This record gives sequence, structure tokens and C-alpha cells, in this order.
Amino acid sequence: MLENKIIEINQPLESPTSNKNATWTPLSNGEIFTSYLDSKEGINEEDKQNLMTGSVKLLSKCIDPNNITEENLNSTGLCFGQIQSGKTTSMEAVFTLAADNNFKILILLTGSVGPLVVQNTGRIDNILESRKFEVLRNVESEWDSMRNLEILKSNLMDWLNPEIPEEEKKTLVILSMKNPSRIETITELFMDASNNDPLKYSKIPTLIVDDECDHHSLNPQAKKNDPELKDDNELYEIKSNDTLEDILERANFDNPDDLYQINPGIDLKNKFDEQVGERINLEYLGTPTHFKITAMRKLFQFHSFLGYTATPNATLIINTFNNLSPSFGEIIKPGKDYTGLEYFFSTRTKINQCVEEIEETIRDYEISATECPQSLNDAYLYFLTCVSCGIYQDRDKVKTGHSRQNMSMIIHPAGTTRHHRIYLNWIKGLQDKFRFALQNKNDDQFKDLEKEIKLHLDKIKKNSKSKIPEIDEKFWRIFKSADCLGRTPYPFNRAEGRKSIPSVDYRRNYANILVGGFGLDRGYTVEGLTVTYLCRSLGVKQEDTLLQRARFMGYQKKNSDFLRLWFTVDVLNFFEGEYDRNKSLMKFLDRFLQSNQNLKNMRRFWFGRERTSFKLTRPGINNSLYLVNRAEPYTASVRCRYSHLLDDTQLNINRNIYEILTTNFNSNFKQLSKIQAIKDRHPWAESQDILIMENVPLGEILREILSKFEFETRDLNRFSILMGMIENFLDPIQGDKETDDQFLERKLKRENVKCPIMIFRKDEDSKRSPYIRDRDKEPLPTIEKIKNGPVTSGAGQSTGYEKDSHKDKSLFPGDVRIHWDFLNGITNNEESLEIPTLQIHQITVTSEKNGKGDPIAIKIPYLSFFMPRSIFVESIYGVTR
Repeated sequence: MLENKIIEINQPLESPTSNKNATWTPLSNGEIFTSYLDSKEGINEEDKQNLMTGSVKLLSKCIDPNNITEENLNSTGLCFGQIQSGKTTSMEAVFTLAADNNFKILILLTGSVGPLVVQNTGRIDNILESRKFEVLRNVESEWDSMRNLEILKSNLMDWLNPEIPEEEKKTLVILSMKNPSRIETITELFMDASNNDPLKYSKIPTLIVDDECDHHSLNPQAKKNDPELKDDNELYEIKSNDTLEDILERANFDNPDDLYQINPGIDLKNKFDEQVGERINLEYLGTPTHFKITAMRKLFQFHSFLGYTATPNATLIINTFNNLSPSFGEIIKPGKDYTGLEYFFSTRTKINQCVEEIEETIRDYEISATECPQSLNDAYLYFLTCVSCGIYQDRDKVKTGHSRQNMSMIIHPAGTTRHHRIYLNWIKGLQDKFRFALQNKNDDQFKDLEKEIKLHLDKIKKNSKSKIPEIDEKFWRIFKSADCLGRTPYPFNRAEGRKSIPSVDYRRNYANILVGGFGLDRGYTVEGLTVTYLCRSLGVKQEDTLLQRARFMGYQKKNSDFLRLWFTVDVLNFFEGEYDRNKSLMKFLDRFLQSNQNLKNMRRFWFGRERTSFKLTRPGINNSLYLVNRAEPYTASVRCRYSHLLDDTQLNINRNIYEILTTNFNSNFKQLSKIQAIKDRHPWAESQDILIMENVPLGEILREILSKFEFETRDLNRFSILMGMIENFLDPIQGDKETDDQFLERKLKRENVKCPIMIFRKDEDSKRSPYIRDRDKEPLPTIEKIKNGPVTSGAGQSTGYEKDSHKDKSLFPGDVRIHWDFLNGITNNEESLEIPTLQIHQITVTSEKNGKGDPIAIKIPYLSFFMPRSIFVESIYGVTR
């Protein structure tokens, strides 16, 4: 914000304090958490400090386990992180920190795919070494119902016994798969231990962590709950003697939020008495997993629910009355060695270095299932070359004080096992081909193979920071060995009689090749992933699903000499654009979360390159938002049309803004006709009462006028996306090669982009009547119907303007064209290209056309904003119904 303001609007506004999330200060130097941090020897001090700070900040937004209040009995939070950026590490840290702060029940729900569950629960289990923990594993066949019941009963007695000091009571940890039967098992355990009296848990601090919370947990049938999609005979009509309690009993709902979320667009919470005659939905459709999570949460009155995900779109779109809709959040900061979207896709140089192209005809190869595509030949041989180099450099050896290293390759075609078998057969064929070539060094096939390997080595050396070996006898010995060419790929699926996706033995095997589909889609970490062959189609172009396929992201800096991606053109285009889209989303979320306001109140915006080309998430989970795509720049101004319908408090706020501008800052305005250059170009200015304040910074327009102005809901929907674009413009992302000083200079330049303010006909009593279609036809509209129509705030153009304006410059073009670019000859129509402009009108709204009839609303300020192409960005905006 500038020190010397051009304009400043001071007025008493409602304090936003009520929208702030409550926080507390967790103990951060407890024995368990400190011991955990000390055990993380593999990360540097800066990353360790970020882990500690982030964990404390996240837990501080959860319930305070030492302070039970009516306002803070339960809460839902969302923890964002990039793909494989350290979410599981954050869960480890939060669990140990929670134990130090007297949380007594910790539950982890993680995945429905075997390898992911084993991987994540194993990591959490391994760090819970303190004897303060009692760990129950609800994974595969490890659940022992009778033993677990006795364990819980014993701990429940201790938790409820005030004579036992808190520090002597154990913390119960349940590590579970996320499927309906497993979750129901947990619920039954707690009900049995309490003799069906869940009130026994009402004062026991509980933390539930949901890994990949946007997957399975949410309700994909939410859209089917929309009353607008149901027949009248499926709905209930509210009677005059109905109370909210009657409706809840009829629907068999304990929580009114369940009723609110299945009736979007109907304000049953605040205006129930006005809904007599309204037809509402009483049937809540959902999936078993969603219902089981909801039921489990009801057991614990005093708990926080933390969802972790790298793809938050779905969680941000669900109805805010849903108990999985977050009220707070935190962003995980990736470590210094993280290789993510920025590492691979931030510049063309990086893309050229890391990405190779898969044939456009790859589908034809898959259909024929005979000839192996050249790109797969190249990718596989490149991987074998990398493995040979790694073993040559002793990277496969586990050295004292160092963590184990691996090199892996994934091949990710379509989700069907038929496709997996095709690629497995191709790899088998390539193994046979290379073995045959190795039999005779004088043969042309051997020479061709050697030539290809040399080309791969040259590419590696070009960007390598370590000494890459030459091809010698040792290299060939390694290349031909069982550890390299002899490695058998893993079919990463449940085909051929397998009950689950097979586990990969990273501990014993340095090199691994995984061929799969759905098992590689989400959550699973491929150790040492070096080569990715991603040929799966974009399908329905759903952003969160496509991003989750980025298994190549993670902490792969140890293999940074070798990292390489093989993509189809479509896949590469997606990830190039996703770098921009993801960065914009994280910046937008971070800016909001810094304010610690309730996340439910955040405007839902998504910006970025080709933003409207990709669906945010699966459509079934959304029943409360209209997702408005804005792919093309504005060709006309965005105008208020319903300001006359605001209540008196809101109108007075807007009148106060208008009054301050036209009195306190009156000397800053001048008549448009007094600007000689404009008068010369537009003689009509002489006849128009238009004031202009020319050099107002765009940042002040946003903060002092747009953000303080009150909008009717329909107007707010239009102006919100406009304000979001301005915020996005004023707070850009720092370029990779941009210094701090250069970035600050660019931000300041954007802040000072001028946005002239024009006030139209201040001293005139401008009158308009709302627009009503077929207004003069019988039956004539009622005064109430007229009042609710939209108002066109601007004056129209002179008669004959379209035909004669090129020769008669005194013809008025109409208010809709009066913006800075038009006045200065940059455009000749309503579209702004370079400079934004704000129009302000004060209108008296009357009941009859042409300003006649009784006044409906007197002296109402209306805004009209011209958004230039220079600021526009492709976007999606969630409009509340």
C-alpha cells in the first residue's frame, strides 16, 4: 500500500473478528515431538525448522485439548501440499506434537490401495516409538477385535480417571485403511468399549487425520441431493405450522447442517419462516465411505478432523455446510531438495532438459500390440543406462550415516490390465533384443546399442554434477547383470489372481520397474523414481486426477543427474499449464490463510493458463456452486444492476463512499470537458457533466472502493471475479530469474497502474426505471415485480450515433463507451485494452419508464468497471447458489 494515498474511504465497517479462527499455543518442546525432530537426520536444519513451525501452526488451529468450550468442540481443517512434498512427514510430526499436547485418541485414515496403505501406516508406526503410544493397526488382517477392545477399555478408564495425571495417560493411535468396513470397525470398537454411550468420549481430545481427503471421503452423490434435479413428488412442501425441528424429525436428521447442504439456494438456516410453500429435499444420498466417516466423527464431540491433500479443488467445492468442508487450513512448505512442477516445467530450458516426447500414434501401437514404440525403447534403454551409472558409482551401496538409494522407472498407460500386459511384453521383448545384441561385439546390433547408450550418456553428462562413467568392461558387466537388464518389471495391479497390488522390495533391490495404472494414480511414493513413461490419455481432462499422476514429483535430488520424463504432447501441455495454475492457486490460498479467516468464507477462484480447459474435479460432489468459466476478456464494462435492492445499512455505506469521494476529494476531480486533448477528440464532452479523477492507483481502487462497496448478490457474483482478477494482478508470482528488487519494482508498477474514476452527472437528478420484459402488456406487472428488475445506470447514445459518429463528433456515444482507452483513441468501442476505468453513477429509481412515477429508491450509487485485456486472466469462479 502506498504511503501517500490519492483517495481514502474511512467508514465504520463491521469488524471481521467473528470470521477469524480461534487458535492456541501448543507445547513445542515436549519430549515426543523433540525426539521425533532429532530423529530426522536426513533433512537439513532449515527444512527441520519449517517442519516444526508448520506443525505447531497447524495444530494451533485445531481444538485446544486443554480448553473445552461450546464454540470449539470440533473443527475441520485442510492441509495442502504439493504432490509428494512431505505430507506424510507432516502427519508424523503432527501426531507426535499432538501426543505431547494431551490428545488421547489419534486416528489415521489412509488410502484404499494396498501399497499406499502399507507404505503410509508403516511410516507412521515406525516413528511412534515412545511407550506413551498404544498403536492398533486396522490394515489387511492385523485387526484383533477382542484384544483391541480390552486395550481401549483399559485406556478409557484411565482417561476418565481424574486422579491419574495427564502425562501418565497413554495416547491411543489407530492406523486404518479408508474403506467403509474398516471405518465401521473403528466406530463399533468405540461404541462397544463405552457400552454404547459415546458421551464418555465427549471430553477426550481426539485428532482424526484423513490422508488424500479429496478421494473417497467426499460425497460424489452430492449433486443428486439438489432439489432442482428431483420431481415434485420426491420433495416436501413446507407448511405454515412447520418448525425447523419438525422438518429435522421428519427427515431423521440430528444435525440441521445436513438439511441445509441438501437444499442449496434455499436459506433454511436464516430465513426458515419465509419458506412456506417451498419444496425441499429430505433425502440425503451419499456413499458408504462418506457416511461411515460422518458417523465416526459423531462419536467424538471434542475433536478436530484434518484432511491432507495435494489436490484441494474438490474439498473447496463441496457445500460449506458439509462436515468435511474446512474452516481452516495450512500449506506445507516443500523442502529444499523437492523436485516438483517448478523443477521440471518453470522454463523452456528445464522442459527441454527433462522431457522427451512419446509418439502421437501411441494409441495405434497399443491397438496393434505388436511393434514396440521407439519412445519406449529409448526410455527403457535410458533407464538401464542410468542404473548402470548408479551402480558403477556405488549408489546402490548403503553407506554408514546415509539413507538407502534407489533407481526406479514407472510405465503408466491406461488403467486396464490389458494395456499393462502389452507394455510388460514390450519390455520383455526389449530385454531379449538387448541380450541378443550383447552376444557379439562385432555385430551391427551391438554397435547400434553402444551408439544409443553413448548418446544417453552424453545427455546425462551435459547436465550432470557428478562424474559419469565411460563405457568400459565394468559398465557392460553391470549393464548385463541381474541388477540391471535382468530386473523383472512389477505388474502394479490386481490382475492374474492377485488379491492386491504387489509390494515393491525397495530395501533389497536398487533398480525397479513398475507397470500400472490406478495403483500409480494417487498417493503412492515410488522410491528413487528416475524415469517416467506417462502415456495415459487425459480422459475427461479433470485437473485433480491428472495432477495426482505426477508420481515423478518428490524428493529426487539424489538422482537429479538422471531425471527424465517421457510424455505425450497432451500430457506435457497439461503439466506446463499446471505449473502456472497450481502456483496461482497456492498463492491465492496462502494469501487468504495468512489472515486466519474461516476458509468457508473464502471466495472460490481458480486462475491460470488454459484454466477453463480442465475440469476442477469430478462434478458429482458439487451441489452448492455454479462454476462460471471466464475464458475470454471482457468486451464491455461490468455494471451494478441491483443496488436499489440493498438494505438501508448497505445503501448508507455506499452513499457514504459516494459522499466522501464527491466532497472530501472534490478538488481532485475536473470536468472531462476541461481536458483539452479529450475535448478536441470528443466535442460531445462539452455537453456532458462528467467528472474525472485521472491518476488513481488501481490498488487504491480495489482497497478503498471496490472492497468496501456493498453489492447485491447478483452484482457481487460479477464483481467478485473482477476483484479476484485485480488481486491476482496486483500480487504476481515472482519469476524464476527475477531478483527481489526486480520483483518489488514490478509489483509497485502494477500497484500504480492508473485507474481513472469518473462520476457522472453529480448535480443532476438522474432517474431510471428497472427493466421488465413485456412491461406494457396485460396483465401489467406489479410494483414489486418492477422493483426487482435490473437498472441500467448509464445514459444512452445520441440518435444516429452508429450511423453518423464518424462525421459528427458532437454525437454522444453513450455512457457504456466512456472509459479511458476510448477517450484516448486506443479503442472505439466498449472494450478496454490497456487502462481500467471506474464509473460511478447516482440514480433515483422510479416505478415508470423515463424517470416517471413514484420513486422506488432515492440516490442510489451504482458502479461500472472496465476491465482491460492487460489485466484479464483466464479463470473459474464459484458462484454460491
